[in-house]
Parts: sequence; C-alpha cells; structure tokens
Amino acid sequence: MFGRREEIQLLLTALARRPTDPGVVVLVTGDAGIGKSALIATALKRARASSRLVLAAAAEPMDQRRPYGILLEVLSSGPRPIAEAAGAIKAQQGVGRLEGDGVVGLPVGAPEFIVDEQILTLIDQLAASPFTLVLEDLHWADPASLALLGRLSRTLAQLPVVVIVSVRSGAQSDALGHLLSALSTRGLLLRVDLQPLSADVCAAITEELTGARVEQDLAAYIGAAGGNPFYLTEIVKALLREVSFSVRPDGSAHFHRPVPPSPSLTTIILGQLDFLAPRTRELLSLAALLGTRFRLRDFGVLADQSITSLLPALREAVDAGFLESVDEATMSFRHAIIQEILVNDLPLAVRGELHRTAAERLEQSAASPVAVAEHLLLTPTMAETVPWQLRVADETVSTSPETAVALWRKVLQDTRIAAGLRARATSGLSVAALITGHVREAEQLARAALELGPSPDLAAVLTETLAKAQIYRGDVVGAVTSAEAAAGNTELEPGARARHLVVAAWARFYGGDPSRAEVGGQAALRLAVDSGNVPAQVGSLTLLGHIDDCRGDLATAERLLLRAVRLTSREWSESMPHQQAAIALGDADRYDEAFALVEQGRQLSESRGFAAGVLTAFATAAHLRCLSGHLADVDADLDTRDAIFGSTDVRLEPAVAGIRAFVAFHQGGPDAAQRWLQHLRNYQGRSLEIGRGRAGFFAAQGAYLSALGNQRGALEILRKGWDECIAKEAFIECADLGVDLVQLALTAGDHESADMVLPVLDDLARRNPSVTHLAGTAASVAGLIAGDCDQLAEGARLLGTTPRLLAYAGTAQLAAEALAGAGRKAEGGLLAESVLRAYAEVGANHDVAVAGARFRRLGLVRRGRSPAPRATTGWESLTRTEERVARHVATGMSNPEVAEVLFQSRRTVETHVSHILAKLGLRSRTELVLLVARRAGELGDGSRP
Repeated sequence: MFGRREEIQLLLTALARRPTDPGVVVLVTGDAGIGKSALIATALKRARASSRLVLAAAAEPMDQRRPYGILLEVLSSGPRPIAEAAGAIKAQQGVGRLEGDGVVGLPVGAPEFIVDEQILTLIDQLAASPFTLVLEDLHWADPASLALLGRLSRTLAQLPVVVIVSVRSGAQSDALGHLLSALSTRGLLLRVDLQPLSADVCAAITEELTGARVEQDLAAYIGAAGGNPFYLTEIVKALLREVSFSVRPDGSAHFHRPVPPSPSLTTIILGQLDFLAPRTRELLSLAALLGTRFRLRDFGVLADQSITSLLPALREAVDAGFLESVDEATMSFRHAIIQEILVNDLPLAVRGELHRTAAERLEQSAASPVAVAEHLLLTPTMAETVPWQLRVADETVSTSPETAVALWRKVLQDTRIAAGLRARATSGLSVAALITGHVREAEQLARAALELGPSPDLAAVLTETLAKAQIYRGDVVGAVTSAEAAAGNTELEPGARARHLVVAAWARFYGGDPSRAEVGGQAALRLAVDSGNVPAQVGSLTLLGHIDDCRGDLATAERLLLRAVRLTSREWSESMPHQQAAIALGDADRYDEAFALVEQGRQLSESRGFAAGVLTAFATAAHLRCLSGHLADVDADLDTRDAIFGSTDVRLEPAVAGIRAFVAFHQGGPDAAQRWLQHLRNYQGRSLEIGRGRAGFFAAQGAYLSALGNQRGALEILRKGWDECIAKEAFIECADLGVDLVQLALTAGDHESADMVLPVLDDLARRNPSVTHLAGTAASVAGLIAGDCDQLAEGARLLGTTPRLLAYAGTAQLAAEALAGAGRKAEGGLLAESVLRAYAEVGANHDVAVAGARFRRLGLVRRGRSPAPRATTGWESLTRTEERVARHVATGMSNPEVAEVLFQSRRTVETHVSHILAKLGLRSRTELVLLVARRAGELGDGSRP
C-alpha cells in the first residue's frame, strides 16, 4: 500500500479497541478507484492476529431495491447459526391479498419493524464477543439498511463492535448523510479520507510494475491518472500489453513510437474488450445489467443459455481480469468501475429493452418479484407494460414496499395512462402511506384516486383508507362523512360495508359521541358476523369493549375485548384490541396481564409493519406504568416511542403530552413540567378528540397551577376535566381526578363541586366490587367530604394494597395531614413516613421534597428521618426495572432475551440500557457486566454472574 501508512494505522488502531471500549464506525471515503477496498483489506489482514470476528459485504447498484440487502449479505458471511438465520430472513415472503382491481384492505405487511428486530437480534448475538462489520460501497445501500444502521447507532456505544464502511466521494444520499451526521454527533465516527496519491508515490508504483524509472515521457503519460491508483495501474497495464515501450539497461523507459495522449479510463477498459471473443464481449454487457455482483443462475436466464454453455466465455472474462468468483453461485466484476463503464456504453434505448427482456425472463424462471421489479423499473413505461408493473407492485408490497412504491410512482409519471390504471397505482400508494404512518399523504392520494372514478371495489378500499387517515389526523367529522357515505352504498359487499361502519363508529367515539358510536358499533358487529368478515368483527368488538371500559363496566369490557384479541389469531385487524384490552385490565389493577397483552399487540403490529399500532403500544405501556410503576420507566417507554416517531405523522397527542407533563412534574416540579405543559396549552378551549388520557391531560395542569399557588385555577382546570369526562362518558377516568378535585373544592369552599364527585365514584365501586382502587378512591373522597380522617385513612389503606403507589401516596398524604389536624400525630407520623417511602419508590422526587417539608412543619417527621429524594446517578438511582435489566444483561442475556422476560419491547430495553450506562457513568455493556459482578461479590450474593 504505497503512500497509505498513516491511513492504515488509523484503521489498525480502531481494530485494536478493547471489549470495554464503546463501538465505533470508521468511514473510509474517496473517489472511485482510489483504493478504499484495498486499504480495508490490508488493515484487516494485518490485524488478523486479533480475536475479532470479521464479517464483510459490499453493496452494489441493484441493492438499492433490496431491503436490508447489505446487512443480510454481511450477516450471511458470519458463523453458521447467524448465516442460517440471515438466510431465513432473506427467504421470508409476505402474501398480498388481491381481489378485483387491486389490494383489498391493508397489505399484510411492510416488514421493516419485524426485520429490524430479527437483524438486531443477530447483531446482539454476535456482540457476545468483539467483532467487526465491514460494509463497503455504502452509498449503494438500500434505505432500510441505512435506517437500521441509524437505529443501531443509538446503542452502538454498548457493543464491542467496529463498523468499517466505505463511501464514494460525492455519492451520498440524504439517508446516508443523515446517518453519518448522527454518528458524528454521537462521537462514534472516525474518518479516513483517501486523497489522490502524490506524484512520487505514483512513480514508485509505476516503477514497481514496469521495472523502469519514471522520467519525462513516462511521467507525463501516467500523470493523467491524477493520483488514482486504479486508473494508474490500468494505464500501465495497457502500456505493457501493447508493448509500447521497453526498459533500457540503465533502467530508463524507451518508447518505440511517439508518446500518444493518455487515454481515458473508459477508453482503456473498452479497449481491453478488443482482446476478447465477440461472444464474450456481448455476454459481459449482459452481465453488467445485473449489477456489480450477479448470480450465475440469473445470468443464465438473461443469456437464455445453460451455465455449461457459458463456461468458456466466463473463463475468458476471468482470465482477462474482468470477472472474479465470489462463491459457487455468484460472480462479480473485478471493480465496480468496469461494470459502470460497460453499462453506460450501451445506448439508452438498447439498455431499456435489455432490462425489459431481463424482467420477462426472470419472471418466467420464477425469480422473486423484487428481482423482476429491479429490471422493470429500468424499462420505459408503455401502455402494454403498465398492467405488468401494477401486478408486480402488488406482489412486492409486502416484502419490499419501497419497490412497490417506486413502481406505482413510475406508472403515474406517464400522463397518458388510463384513469382506471392510474387509480390502481394511486390506491396502492395511498394504502402503503397509511400503513407506514404517513397519514396526510395517504389522505391526499386517496382523494386523488377517488376523483379518477375507480371501480366500486377499489373505491371501497380508497374510502376506507381516507376515513382512517382522517381519524389519525384528528378530522373525525370528515371520517364520519367519508365512512358512512360508503357504508350506505348497497352495491358494496356486506363485509366492506361492515368495515366502513366500524370506521365511522370509531370516528364518532373519538369525536366524543359514545352513544352513537355504540349504536354504529353494534350495527357493524351484526353485519360483520353475518358476512363472516373477521376484521370488522374485531373492530366493532374492540370499540364496544372500549366504550364499556370508559363507562366503568369493566367485566363486560374485558369479555368483549378478550374476544376480539382471540379473533386476531384467525385474521389480522388493525383495531388494536390488545392495547384496549390491556387498558381495561389495568383499570382492574391486573397489570402483569396488561403488560403481557401490550407486548403481544406490539409484536403483532410490528410483524405487519403497522406504525400506528407500534406507537400506540408504547403510549399504552407508558399510560399503565404511569399508574403502577416507576416514573423513569414511563420515560423509557416514551423515549423509545419518540425514537420511531419521526418516521410517521400519526398523532397521539394530547394524551401523551399529558403523561409527559404529569411525569415531569412529579419528578422535578413545575419547572421540569413547563416544556410539556406548553404542548397542553395548545389544546386549551378545545374538546379533546381522544379515547383515553383525559384525566392525565387535566391532572398535570392542575398539579402545576396548584404548585404555583393558583388554587382557583387548579380547581377550574380539574372541574373542566371532570365535566369533559362526564360528557364523554369516560367515567372510569373520573376516579383519577376525584381526590384532587374534592380536596381543591373543599379548600375553596366549593361544596357543589365536591358533592358531585362522590355519587360517580360510589357507582363505579359498586359496579366493580373486586377492583380495590375504585373502593379506596370512593372511601377517600367520602372521608374528605365528611372530614372523617379515619375514613380517609381507610381509603389510603385500600389504595396501598394495589400497585398504584403514586395514587396511594397522594391520598395517604392527605390522611396524614388530617390525622395531624385531629391531634393524632403519632398515627399521622407513621403514615407520613410511608408516604415519603412510596413517593421515593416511584421516583417522585419533587413530591418527596414538598411532602417532607410539609410533614416537618406539621411535626409528623423529624429532620433527617424522611427519605432523601432518589439519587440521579450511581446504582441507587436505578429503578427496579433498570436494576433487573442490568442484572439480566450481566448474565449474558441479549436485549431481545431481556425483553422477553420483562414483557417489554427490545427497543424499550435498549433505552433502559442507555439510561443505565448514563446513570452509572459506563461506556459499554462489558463495563456493566463487570460492575454488576463486582457489586454482587461485595454484597456476598452467591448467584452473581
């Protein structure tokens, strides 16, 4: 490697990193032919003595249509179990359901979410020991691979991995630029920029190849290479091949004729073809159409010959330095530049026709639809090819949505295409946009397709897509209008009408009209059962169960929702019954079952690529943990949700902003909550078009105003929330507002507001006698109104037997203060200490400080007796969940394995590990393992890792 000593040393230093060092990405950049691959290969060879496993692969132009192409290729080069798993992922095929004029309902799965998980699981398995990933020519990688590498970058510091990537200068896509920028921002990127070689180095290389000194004529001739080693060696090889000079005894070069102008690299490569047989030249041009690397099977199909008959030409191409073998089934061009020159040498019209021939022959040979689409996309669109393009798009949407979208867009680029075919293409784009969470685009495309006058079946798909997009965007009035108009079309088959009735009923529910939503849901259920349409049955059962849950009929809600969950085992539905059933079980204080259902529903949504379902799962988990767990664990769920939120415009606010504000307030007080409260103010004066989460929305604002001393403002906001919950029949959420509302009302002398609360809470408790938190809340409110500290303390005691520690602490604080006011300080003091322990246990540091100060003024706790706020760094700062994650990681479990044990997503576990490392001041999982083992030894724990 003439002239590359410094660059090689940078790579060797990266490859010598210790297992405890954070992961790193080494970016090797430079022009085509500058020697990126040679540099990487040389560094790997010199570092071979290290214990690092090396997995390597290169992207090529055709990979841009193959989701996860380079990542699956590199994993296929790994140990046998990893390679076999990668092969199984490659073989995965979704099955699109085609009826009439196009896709009916949502496609079964843009598989990005599930494939993400599978690939990251394999990387986690590799990370049991240090390893190196080499990803060359990353500028040709597909968007899914780049997105997944972006996600990996968020936890790269935890893994003992060195990632080496090469990128051609000036060839960065937006996605690649974003990835590299993110890596640089996180301090994980080392750059090795290969500059052109100096004239002295070029001379040394030439002397090595020719044996002649580089002087005058020879120096001028090789100067055209501009310091590019590939161009330089090709120039010198051409000189040697053409016997254009000889070497004198003194080592100088003697040209046999006047020195010609230096040829271009294209001229040199094409000139080399003249030394090949005509048939070999023709076959090389065909091979170039398949990309830098190609399967011999595909080459035989394109050439319409057996591999046996092609062997002489292939052997000649290898001997001439054009091709080389990759494995028993694959060949590649010696350099990507050679393939590019051969492709560009074909006239554009000829190239397009050859790609069409390739698509036809590959399809006839039962090649994958994606392989066919790669060539079809490079074929000029003509009237006779449009139906073919639409069919291939439908066949690829479940396995390569990017390819399907490109085919649909290609159809729409030709304005001469008939309206019916344009409607099919637009419909496909609309459905794909909806399932991936781009709801505004889905709505716009659906409207455009409907204006083209599609067939009735296709129109049904489009109106359903339009109405769903309107719901996700918050336009419930528009969704009702769209869906009910379609449901009234008697020309539609009953199942399609049932689906539209379900969508309309959900829109009415989100619009705050549960009674009409219930009527619509019951009508949809009857029609769905009669027609045997399972997705419509799931949707209507989920709606009806959710309405019963909101009203406080928890047993009925559970029965309906779990029935809907069971039906999803027969056929996919996007109604998310698992999440709604989990909320109902949480309302009944059955949190273990609830979290298991959330995770089951999240995995199902991921397997279908359903973005809204994944986002809702994280929001649901946060809602449940907000009631029953540590507040930092709520942050982990929402941080994970935010990490994937940028790829979609599905909006689940303001409920999520309410949770954020609520958590921030209890953790850090009014200042910490200010950011999220600003989000909530954007919704002031508007009726909330959300199903659940109203209580949190108003409770956060009330707590904030109360902390600032604005008791009247706090009472007004809680009264507004109560009235809205009553108007929208969300009675179960009244239980989350009741105690604070009554306490503020009594302080303000507003007995009317206080008296209206108890009948509602008593009714909820009576209808759900097995739900302890409802009985405890009703008893607490009754004690407040009656001024009975014993009854208030009994309500707190009941709440203390449930997982709702924060609710218990807030009520018990009121009881302790009431006992102090009644002169019973000894009893109040015991309760006060329990309150502070509960606040500390859930990470409510602000409440620990405020309640502790108040208890000291009342003489309930002595200074130094109350627990300190939870630490923010060190082992004691870890939540119970984080400590469990840390201990599982220390036993060698991967993130997916920890996630399975804890009923969480691997994304959430990733977030927990990141939080743990930050709190403990560690750089890697290895350091975490050592710390846990050391801590276990210090504690005498015989079960230490």
